[in-house]
Amino acid sequence: MEWKSAVAFTTPEGKFTAAKAITAFANRDPVNAARQCAGEAYLVVGVSTDGVLDGVPVYDNASLEGMLKTYVDGLHWDADYVDFDGKRVLVITVAPPLPGDRIHSLVKEYAKHRSGTVFLRGVSRSEPATHRELNDLQDRLRKKPPVSDVDAFTQAIDS
Repeated sequence: MEWKSAVAFTTPEGKFTAAKAITAFANRDPVNAARQCAGEAYLVVGVSTDGVLDGVPVYDNASLEGMLKTYVDGLHWDADYVDFDGKRVLVITVAPPLPGDRIHSLVKEYAKHRSGTVFLRGVSRSEPATHRELNDLQDRLRKKPPVSDVDAFTQAIDS
């Protein structure tokens, strides 16, 4: 989980801030990610870690997706607003990473970060991936994704 007191989604800095967190969450190791919250990750915007409640403007999901697509693309996330003490807080939920998932990177250059920069979530920060971490992500990419019940049923019928 990452907390942000405010993110201006209409600015390049705000879009980048959210994209960095989202891609870093999506690049986590599936086994380690599954240990908490069934592997989901959360970017909470509008409240800080010290409990200060700022709230956020409300955007429809299509607008929010359009704003973030400038820097992040091709991974699954959802946005929900939660009313808390008369203010709205945005919770962006990033789907659990799975074996076989591609490596997610920054779509567009921002400041010192080039297009293609791969971020990885550490204990408390999202940072550019190291050489070893990129190797781990490549290993994740090469693993077979889990088979869903629907896929298993379809394969059984086809056999």
